[in-house]
Amino acid sequence: MIDSIVDALSWLPTEWLVFFISLLPVVELRGSIPIGIAMGLPAWETFVISIIGNGIVALLLLLILPKFFEFFYRFPKLKPFLERIINGARNKSNSASVKGSLGLMLFVAIPLPGTGVWTGCVLAYLMGMRIRHALPAVVLGMVIAGVLMSLGSLGLMTLVGDIEIALIVIFVILIAAYFISKIRRKK
Repeated sequence: MIDSIVDALSWLPTEWLVFFISLLPVVELRGSIPIGIAMGLPAWETFVISIIGNGIVALLLLLILPKFFEFFYRFPKLKPFLERIINGARNKSNSASVKGSLGLMLFVAIPLPGTGVWTGCVLAYLMGMRIRHALPAVVLGMVIAGVLMSLGSLGLMTLVGDIEIALIVIFVILIAAYFISKIRRKK
């Protein structure tokens, strides 16, 4: 799938190709970073472009998802189904706590397909998180995933070693959790 996307957009400059790939669901920056680096774009530039593209998606999704679900609530046959899903998710979550934001950040940070910004924003909506809580968590998770993908694409993970990478990831997650808790305490 990614090969056909790259082929279809091959007429674009590499920077724009990386940007557009970072907008796509499932692929996101988990695909745009390795592609950009493989196409000869500097790693820092690939990282920044991918973060900007994926960040735009996060903001737009968090703003649009409530309207999207409101639209589908208008259909009487869909309303009970949607209410069951949304109410079930909100009853199981505790979006007012740091745990909700931290869990969302960790979910988005895992660099696997299906755990990125698109899914994280849908989860934030289903959990009833406000944008001011969801956006920092999604963005921090996105940045962590971007760092991990950049390190992996540059081959630094094999150079440094598994234990050191695990310590770096834990350190980055702890820093992100600290900043989230600071934001929460200000309220």
